Amino acid sequence: MALPNLTITQIRELQAGIALHLEADLGYRSGSTSPHPLLPSPPEGLNRLLELARVEGQETFLIRLGIVPFISRAPQLWIQALRSPDPSSAWQVNPDLATALGLAEASLATTGQGGQPLTRDDLDFRLIQVSYIDVEGAIESLKGFGIETADSPAKVVLPVAFERLPIVARMPSPEGPKTALLGVDAQKGAAGFDLSMSPSLATALPPDPNLARSSQVLVYFHPDRPDQFTRVRRLLDEFIDRPARQIFIEGLILEISEEGLKELGVDWKYQEGGLELGAGNLLPGLPAASGTAGLTFDSLRDLDQQWVVRLRALVEEQKAEILSRPSVLTLNNRQATIRVGQEIPIATSSEAGIVKDANRISFNFKYLATGIALNIRPRITEDGNEVSMLVDTVVSAPIPGADLELRSSSGEVLASAPTVASRRVQTYTRIANNTPFIIGGLVNRQTTSIRRKVPLLGDIPYLGTFFRTRSTRTRKQEVIIVLTPHVLPEAESERAWGRYLPRDDAKFDDDGNVLFRSSYRIREEDVLDLSFLDRNERLNRYRDLARRVVERNFRLASRPPFNEFADGRVPGESILVERMIYEVVKRLSDSDPAWLDNRIAPDRIIFFSDQNAGGYDVQFLDRILAGFGDGLTAASFFTTQTNRALALTFRRGTDAITAGALTRNPIPEVSLIDCPDRTTWGELLWRWNQPEPDGTPRSTLLIHQPQDLVRLQRALLLREIINLNGGSSRVNRRNFSRGQVLLVPDENTLDTRLLDRRVAEHFLHTEHYYAAALRNIEATLAEIDRLLAESGSPNQP
Repeated sequence: MALPNLTITQIRELQAGIALHLEADLGYRSGSTSPHPLLPSPPEGLNRLLELARVEGQETFLIRLGIVPFISRAPQLWIQALRSPDPSSAWQVNPDLATALGLAEASLATTGQGGQPLTRDDLDFRLIQVSYIDVEGAIESLKGFGIETADSPAKVVLPVAFERLPIVARMPSPEGPKTALLGVDAQKGAAGFDLSMSPSLATALPPDPNLARSSQVLVYFHPDRPDQFTRVRRLLDEFIDRPARQIFIEGLILEISEEGLKELGVDWKYQEGGLELGAGNLLPGLPAASGTAGLTFDSLRDLDQQWVVRLRALVEEQKAEILSRPSVLTLNNRQATIRVGQEIPIATSSEAGIVKDANRISFNFKYLATGIALNIRPRITEDGNEVSMLVDTVVSAPIPGADLELRSSSGEVLASAPTVASRRVQTYTRIANNTPFIIGGLVNRQTTSIRRKVPLLGDIPYLGTFFRTRSTRTRKQEVIIVLTPHVLPEAESERAWGRYLPRDDAKFDDDGNVLFRSSYRIREEDVLDLSFLDRNERLNRYRDLARRVVERNFRLASRPPFNEFADGRVPGESILVERMIYEVVKRLSDSDPAWLDNRIAPDRIIFFSDQNAGGYDVQFLDRILAGFGDGLTAASFFTTQTNRALALTFRRGTDAITAGALTRNPIPEVSLIDCPDRTTWGELLWRWNQPEPDGTPRSTLLIHQPQDLVRLQRALLLREIINLNGGSSRVNRRNFSRGQVLLVPDENTLDTRLLDRRVAEHFLHTEHYYAAALRNIEATLAEIDRLLAESGSPNQP
């Protein structure tokens, strides 16, 4: 029977109400009916089956009520009405079916009306961390979407009617001084140098620091309606709590000679003074932007690649010099500042007092910032193809020989201050993404006077002009600023960030530290292109299905098989990432043969074996290999057992807690199996890692040649690397991309390394990673199909 979106509790109440009316009005009695060979079985997955029967002579009237749960939609009520003339006859339609349906419809009409208000104990609660927007903005936005909100959990009015759910309350957060730097105001005022820290002052620490989490909301919802929580989560993720786009602004500050400017094709107008900001134009063939009215400002848009190439050529010909290449990463519609220059100290003085020490003068210093300062606020269009920028440019420089001096009556310089020439331009511009534009900047004009003369003769009045010469040379150089905005794609992928990351270089690796962990910076060659997983149509259908199921019940997001699609992952992804990490280990060990042995000593590899007392005994792998060889060295195994392989099999039982299960699971079964060649070894490795006929999982290490022992060392190191970097749950594409740092175990030849089922799985994945990933994918999809089939859900792919 089709029902509206009711909770399990409401459906149970509906079921109980129908049964009560059937008992009171028609004389049905609850309880199991007598066995009947032709009674049809209820549908699979039916919950809370309730059977009501009444007997009239040989006839039996039966009504069965149950709840059919669904994964991706609301549960429904199942009603079956049967009549049997006698125990040997087939079941027929019960004429009381219409009455039962009428009772169900009548009960359904009143369900949810006039119910008891829900107390705090009747509700479920979940916290949501707001990531980007402030909590006040999130609360106001949710209110606009029709969600009831409260300023704090204490202000939620309880008990609450079911129709008011969900309710979102703002959680208290540390704010203001409790999240600021400690003692900044006191130190800044007392130090006198506008510093935020002074070593001579003690920091005033708060008596009760607030270390709680911030920016959280609490969601109240009915335990049987997890979709109420999902509704709030979806509104936040899709409409409210969304991150601003990022933009990378790349700057280039060049000093170009007058000759270089002419070759570049920019004709700057000159005006007297130390600085100039002029409008200019490009050579024919290069597009120029329209100037800004009333401003001597140059904004060149749509510069093609040829202009950039010509700039590089001027640098190579030493007609231009790169002074700086600043860059900044900022958010959409957020201000960013780029400053390149120097600070000039300026002395200030003051008298100590009138009565005491009247002749003493104290000095202090302040700093005047000069150079180039760029304040930029970019605004990105919706499609990301254009960037509107508010640009505030300040270019300043001291004027040589124009210092202001204060002198005493005797001509002694008491104080001096530089004269600074500055120009400021504020303007708006709109340019295409990845397009450079330039701003005219600082002009340095040097005039050099050279005087030559004949000694003595050149100093003679009047006649000396014939024995001396004077020449004047003027050199003009200009600083221009080139800004290029790059809008970062919204997709979180390595390809989106690749161009903004430093290039791959071993200098970023950190190894040989005494107190800190060694690390390896992931290179581009270490990352496999797994984008085919995101483009696979079948996987996308199941990903969408899993999303719909989790939206219906968020608790399923952390349970298999739906957790395989959580956070943008796909089934089998961790196996492929394991292979990538293994390739890193392989590359490092191949470059230095001792690198691997110094971290995983071959003679320190152990595994557990049975002990008579019921505990563990420790076995060294090299001794076991030697025992199957000449009894002396592990290497003899490979020369003695040329057609056989050593198998260490870990069997993992079910979750049943039986006596001795905890002690048996870590103990492998050691055996020798026939293995004539490497092809057979690969087939046996895959076969011996398949489940037993009874479904018991099985993981096997198979050592046939010395290279398998090296592979085992790498698998052990792979386990250690995974543990160092957050465990198996962190093994995914998001955490393994170019530029990220991978912690690597340090050299240690003394620790023993225990073989276990995880190492056996890593050993398999280093060889059959693709087949293992496909197996994981198919198993996950089959489990989703099974769960949907059991629930009777129509939302199958």
